[in-house]
Amino acid sequence: MPANQFTAAYEVISPEIISHVLEHPARGERWPLAELAQVIGVSRQWLGHLRTGRSTFVSAPVAQQLADAVGVHINVLFRPRASTDSNNNGQAA
Repeated sequence: MPANQFTAAYEVISPEIISHVLEHPARGERWPLAELAQVIGVSRQWLGHLRTGRSTFVSAPVAQQLADAVGVHINVLFRPRASTDSNNNGQAA
């Protein structure tokens, strides 16, 4: 992808919200972090980085999968953001 091409991405609203929703999901019981990471297709370490704020950008599909898995609307966890192909170990859009 050319460096100047924009892709759809989401930005974490707050690491504290991510952490709270992972501990107290709206749907079902709490997921073990490794299992949730596997289901949404990311590493456990990267998911942990969302909780601490070390990672702040998420691709649109991953953002939606995470929101669906914990039973909340995507806008509870993330805000839309246009970003260039950035960091976060390839997990961002």
